[in-house]
Amino acid sequence: QFYEIFFNNLQKNILDKFFKKNEVLIKNKLNLFPFYSLNDVKFRFVRDHLLNQENYTLIMKKIFQQKKFNVNSVKKLLYFSKNELKNLDKKGHIIGLHSHNHPTRISDLSYGEQLKQYKQNQLVLSKILNKNTKDIKFMSHPCGDYNQNTLKILKQLNIKLGFLHNLEKKGGNNFKIPRRNHANIVNNYF
Repeated sequence: QFYEIFFNNLQKNILDKFFKKNEVLIKNKLNLFPFYSLNDVKFRFVRDHLLNQENYTLIMKKIFQQKKFNVNSVKKLLYFSKNELKNLDKKGHIIGLHSHNHPTRISDLSYGEQLKQYKQNQLVLSKILNKNTKDIKFMSHPCGDYNQNTLKILKQLNIKLGFLHNLEKKGGNNFKIPRRNHANIVNNYF
């Protein structure tokens, strides 16, 4: 239902042209991420390539209003609390960077904006976990997106390993380590 509502908030002719233009890319993404539905992939393409952040946010706010959805009522269900992060760290899990507010196309941000995203994320995590920022040495690319600026920033921040969003191999680089997508793990076990 969400995808139908979301797509109905866009002009049908523009959407149809966009999907037609990206038909091969959408098919490739479906092959790469078999656990996503066709609408999952189409939504991500629209969010990441057709809309800018401002327009995407406006549509989401409009849908929230239409459906009388209160974001604050579900925040605790969607986000880790500080205590949950501390507990994971105490149990030996490695907590790493993922950007401060998860831009879906971090590669579209300037060097300075990307640096701010990762430095802020590193600062917040270090405060919560009572660690030095230099002790946070791992990260995962938001939506698997990055560019050369991202890689320079990660080196500058003393990050040692960066993980992709899937098992697709990108080459020998410590910031391009393939990982199994959580959705794939869930589908295999439940």
